[in-house]
Amino acid sequence: MNIYEIKQIRENTYFIQEKISRDMMCAITLIVGEEKAALIDTGFGISGSLRKTVETITSKPISCYITHGDPDHVGSAAAFERVYMSAEDEKLMRESLVFKRRMAYIVLFSAMNLKLIKYAKDHMLKDESFAFKPINDGDVVNLGGTILEVIALPGHSRGSLCFYNRADG
Repeated sequence: MNIYEIKQIRENTYFIQEKISRDMMCAITLIVGEEKAALIDTGFGISGSLRKTVETITSKPISCYITHGDPDHVGSAAAFERVYMSAEDEKLMRESLVFKRRMAYIVLFSAMNLKLIKYAKDHMLKDESFAFKPINDGDVVNLGGTILEVIALPGHSRGSLCFYNRADG
């Protein structure tokens, strides 16, 4: 089952949707620089194949950047070696990755799509945490020719972050 849809929205920017239902999807963004790529958020991790999907777009080294620790943002993070996130959301991330909690969200958001629910039970990444390096307000991510500024936006969660490409607006 392929649950990812990829749409190129700029020359080196891709919008990847992890489709949960007709009305619900998880937003994942891939920005490819001249030297590296940044994957922003990772969805629920339903299929365990996000990394393979991203590698069909780029062969450059991929670092993962998490906007906040909710389950629909951290689910596939463990599939990547380099993950960055605010340390303020570590507790939330650990709670969000509990398999039963993620499955409850899948049941709810899929509108009881039994095929997707069974698929998720069989394929979803089971990691209940991942190693990450802290990233903070004011940090800069240099992808080679593309710069992302890290902006703290606490509110939705204590560690919510935004990654701003000033050159692209």
